Amino acid sequence: MSGLHTNQDVNDVNDVNDVNDVVEVDADIADLIPTYLERGREAIAAVEEALRRQRFDDIRQSGHRLRGTGSMYGFPRLTALGGALEAAATIAAVDAKCDKCDANHGANHGAIQTAAAALAHYLDTVVWRPRPVDVDDSAREP
Repeated sequence: MSGLHTNQDVNDVNDVNDVNDVVEVDADIADLIPTYLERGREAIAAVEEALRRQRFDDIRQSGHRLRGTGSMYGFPRLTALGGALEAAATIAAVDAKCDKCDANHGANHGAIQTAAAALAHYLDTVVWRPRPVDVDDSAREP
């Protein structure tokens, strides 16, 4: 499994409430951002359902997608939070297969719920705007 994460990734979700920055996104993709953020919200609902069904791989994949696309769209915080969700689901999946790991079961569910709540909070509160386009004087026509 490449990109295996540690418990530190799961603990990183606590920083989300400290982030009140305005995210500037590339003006060329600004029209895609509302749909992207809405799909992120839909992913949270899917994660909650997958958790009820103990489908940890589905949760891991959702986290992986957010981790992979967050920075691409200009939201590095989504990358970090997606990574935390992916890590929590990976740990929960391993523990679910381990008879000796029953004591961690509740903690792992809690880590997934915490990561999902942090993602939901971020998606509901993030403020973004198109990044101003810099005009390169050397590119101007005479």
